[in-house]
Amino acid sequence: RGALLDLGQKLRDEADPIVIAQTAARMLTEQFGVARAGYAEMDLVNDLADIVADDGGTDRGVAPLSGQRIHLEDFGPLMSADMRAGRVVAVGDVALDDRTNATDALEAYAALGVRAFMTISLIKAGRLSAYLFLAHDEPRAFSSDEIAFVADVAELIWISSERARSDLAL
Repeated sequence: RGALLDLGQKLRDEADPIVIAQTAARMLTEQFGVARAGYAEMDLVNDLADIVADDGGTDRGVAPLSGQRIHLEDFGPLMSADMRAGRVVAVGDVALDDRTNATDALEAYAALGVRAFMTISLIKAGRLSAYLFLAHDEPRAFSSDEIAFVADVAELIWISSERARSDLAL
């Protein structure tokens, strides 16, 4: 929990929502030793996820996703439905999980170098508004403590980003 407090202090005075998300993603990548961590906000009009921050990098052999727009359904309709319902999705191996192992979904995961991942959905005003993700290029289990920590970070990003947007609007 010390890491969460440190992150909160770093984000408290940050004015740029993208920097807020990027700072949190970098901390998660380092803390969990995963290939990437990132944050996406939903474009509710076009039903696309806008990747606003991603700590994946070519130094780790993964192409950064920042700035890309994706359809959640491309990664499995059952997985997408779980996210939209606000359920945590933790998949230890995309090839073995019924929500992610359809041929088209496996191709989408392979294109990003993802074998295992976790998503924390942020449901605001009854809709999926944003989500935080961790992804790894090898099978990996996520513990309940790790999931709880990432959920706290997701809320911290949301709150900090909303504060930054409010400050900018003033």
